[in-house]
Amino acid sequence: MSTEKGLKNYATVITVLFVLSLIALAILLFSRGKLKNEYTEANAERDALLVERTNLERDLDSLKNVLQIASAENEDLQGSLSDLQKLVDEKEAAVRQIRAQSVNSSEGLRREINQLRQIRGELEGAIGQLQAENEQLRSENERLTAENEQLTTERGQLTSQVSDLNKFNQTLQDQVAQLTRAGIKAQAFRVDVETRSDKLTAKARRTREINIGFDLVDLPEEFQGTHTLYLVLTDVNGGLLPTGGTLVSANIPTPSGSPLQIQAQQTKEVNLSRAQRLSFVYPVEDRLKSGTYVATVYADFGILGSSSFRLR
Repeated sequence: MSTEKGLKNYATVITVLFVLSLIALAILLFSRGKLKNEYTEANAERDALLVERTNLERDLDSLKNVLQIASAENEDLQGSLSDLQKLVDEKEAAVRQIRAQSVNSSEGLRREINQLRQIRGELEGAIGQLQAENEQLRSENERLTAENEQLTTERGQLTSQVSDLNKFNQTLQDQVAQLTRAGIKAQAFRVDVETRSDKLTAKARRTREINIGFDLVDLPEEFQGTHTLYLVLTDVNGGLLPTGGTLVSANIPTPSGSPLQIQAQQTKEVNLSRAQRLSFVYPVEDRLKSGTYVATVYADFGILGSSSFRLR
């Protein structure tokens, strides 16, 4: 009986040990499988991080090329790169430092990736700022170029107008010389055009007053004393400028003996002496058109002087 009981106990122990062995084997196999899965996942994560880091490095290389092109354009446009260049140098040094590190752990790779992302974001911001400045500089250059072309065109037109005005004035002076009696000619004949605020202008639409001034020098004694002076203002075609009053007609003696018939906007009685400064002030009531005009002053004994002026 004792022997049979001992065998049963032995069998029970063997069975328990066998079951425990199976359990231990199962636990071992499970743990091994779990470790293998974790290892596989860790490797997959590490590979993904390596790929992302490589892509970030390529992005930074591409951004560097874009930045170089934008910087060269900015320099051509005469922009300011002092602060930007300092930022670029700092970020390039940081990228070189990251690339020089030998990091294999996932945690280290994540840290590098975060640093590279930050650098990429700062470089993208710098590029955006630089491109915006370049666009503004291009627009400003285009505006200045257009203005310069316009000024060149206007200068050419003005040069041509001045040349035409000089030719016209010379012809006018030749005609005046033919009508002027010996010893009678106004000196420093000048026409000034003023605005409502008494400022000089050359714009027709702003003209509110025309001032004519001249000097009589060494006037012969026979023409001294009280005389009537006449102001005649015409356009280049001889048309009289409008006046608020009545036009005064007169016959002016000429060296040829044939009187010159005129119609004057203004007249004044003046006691002429050997030398004196004389003037007329003509208020402009209607807006004038752009063009060339002529101011002529006569005396009852002959023409004194004339000058042309141009309004734009």
